[in-house]
Amino acid sequence: MKTVKPIKGFSKLSKEAKIEWLINNFSESADESLDMLQGYWHSKPEVQKLHDEFIENTVSNFYLPFGVAPNFLINGKMYAVPMATEESSVVAAASKAANFWLDRGGFHTTVISTKKVGHVHFIWNGENAENLNQFFESNKSKFFEMPPTLPKTWSIAVAEFWISNLRTKRNSNPDITSWRQNSKPAIPWVPILLTVAWKILPKH
Repeated sequence: MKTVKPIKGFSKLSKEAKIEWLINNFSESADESLDMLQGYWHSKPEVQKLHDEFIENTVSNFYLPFGVAPNFLINGKMYAVPMATEESSVVAAASKAANFWLDRGGFHTTVISTKKVGHVHFIWNGENAENLNQFFESNKSKFFEMPPTLPKTWSIAVAEFWISNLRTKRNSNPDITSWRQNSKPAIPWVPILLTVAWKILPKH
């Protein structure tokens, strides 16, 4: 068995050089391996370039069959549901279910909530856990103040924020802050909350 030595600076190699190193060290048939890797490249160079840039050290593409399950009547509107899977029975079963319910009113959906729960983990080594609860309670309004550089649509008023003893250390001090947020807008809540906390906590 061939001994493969560690390689440094692999990410800085060209795509061709990466493939050459991979084949030289791990392939028993260089021509077949090269043909297989290149066989999955996209025929349009500009599209392949997008795939190459998705992740680091790209050497080829991994394809999955892309199909559709038609005749999905959802809330009175017809859809063809896209599916990428290697299991043929999944698409077939979905299509059959869609046809079954098509003449029975289709599918009906209702959004019951757009809130989701998140957590920020931290460790507080104070002597009295109640002091921390009081601190968050007295400074709660500051966590709802959005930095002026952020879009006004990122209203944090839809969030509920509280300190929760969901998990404790041996000294019974809380190490999790929990909140509920409206998941409808795409808002990076964790960085925002951490930024606000970073500005508040050192002062106390």
